[in-house]
Amino acid sequence: MLAQALKHFIATRLRVLGVVLFCFAVVGVAPGCKKQESSSPATPTIQKDSYTVRGLVVQLPDPASPAADFSVRHEAIPNFRQQDGNLGMDVMDMPFPLAPGLDISTLKIGDKVELTFEVDLNLAESKFLGYRATKVVVLPPETELDFTPLK
Repeated sequence: MLAQALKHFIATRLRVLGVVLFCFAVVGVAPGCKKQESSSPATPTIQKDSYTVRGLVVQLPDPASPAADFSVRHEAIPNFRQQDGNLGMDVMDMPFPLAPGLDISTLKIGDKVELTFEVDLNLAESKFLGYRATKVVVLPPETELDFTPLK
């Protein structure tokens, strides 16, 4: 009789254990814990804005001087969208990383250029992710540039 009671006790406990293990397998949670919803980090919404501006080449890359960038003193850009949503970029000397494949080997300091550059913006965080020059066209030397600051 004791042996039969012990068998029944063990069988009952094994059934309970089986149900618990089944719940772990199906639901994937421990008792008393809530199942966490699968949440992947939000994929940032990247917007690429493109701007074309005229300017004067003030510095060119130099393999002998790693600090030398491609820099252009550019005219004001009234429609430039800033991180905070405000519009406008004033006249400035600005370094421009080069997009892959952009060849500026024929440029000289003092050349007047029309420069197109792209800006990557994370819209969810209103944060600049990067920018790069994508096109440079040399303008005629007689081209008049307007370095009047924005108001």
